[in-house]
Amino acid sequence: MADSSRQEDIDRLPEAETIKSDYSRGTFVDFEIAFYTLILTIVLAYPEDSTVYQSLKILLIGLALLTIIRRAVVMTTYYTDGTGFMTWSKELMTEISALGFIYALMKISEIVSTTFQYIGPTQAWFALTIGAAMTPMALRIKFARQDVRYYQTILATQEANRHPISYWRRINRNRAIRSARKLELPEEDVPESVKKLREMKDRRVIPYLGETAQLIHGLFLGMTRRSFGVLFGWLIFGNLLTSLLLFGVTTLLASQVFMLYRRYGLEEMDERPSRFTRRLIQNAGVIFAHFIVLG
Repeated sequence: MADSSRQEDIDRLPEAETIKSDYSRGTFVDFEIAFYTLILTIVLAYPEDSTVYQSLKILLIGLALLTIIRRAVVMTTYYTDGTGFMTWSKELMTEISALGFIYALMKISEIVSTTFQYIGPTQAWFALTIGAAMTPMALRIKFARQDVRYYQTILATQEANRHPISYWRRINRNRAIRSARKLELPEEDVPESVKKLREMKDRRVIPYLGETAQLIHGLFLGMTRRSFGVLFGWLIFGNLLTSLLLFGVTTLLASQVFMLYRRYGLEEMDERPSRFTRRLIQNAGVIFAHFIVLG
């Protein structure tokens, strides 16, 4: 059962104090434009005569227009943090960017399959997608470990305040505290908000009596993130295992794209559209991925 009657006793870690303190808003939108243009260029470089490709191209070109509008908005007095247009357009950019990567990796997998005939294009795509998703994660852990820990701490403090279920808020509270303690910074460089986190004590994560339903409810909310797309894909293409694998690798890839946009893009990480809007966009992305890979 959901319980939003209270929040945890930690504040959201402000990004302005940590990872987004030295740049202007325009700089973040410039990153969005450059990153999105790269994806659009790759997709347009490998055209094909199919309804799926034409639909993807229209989506990408439409979202390219949105990035220009976003850049124009931040140059005017109309911009305010977390406005509806800026948040839902970022969610669309994330999902459609992931679809662009999925298409590009599918074209590469076809080349691999032609070169190595014992490897099917779908199998090659799964391997390439997992590699493409894990590589930036590994590089950031290797060369930008502090940045990753800041990112994890910020997300955990946000979930500790906004998750609809108190048990999962408590889990994220503990995650935030532990991530803050892992930050390896000179004492004079540690923001006050991080120092406050470090001084807090963990709380029990084993469910109390009566919290088992909350645990199950939280797991269900996590599963619905893209799982309805799996059901539709299974009904359309008739292979549940393939749909589940598509769900897994698409979610993994999209999470990395999401991280890039959230870390280096304009809006702060807690500025997101409603849960319903996010679920709708994410599940639509999984369905479209089925047509790219299996269609």
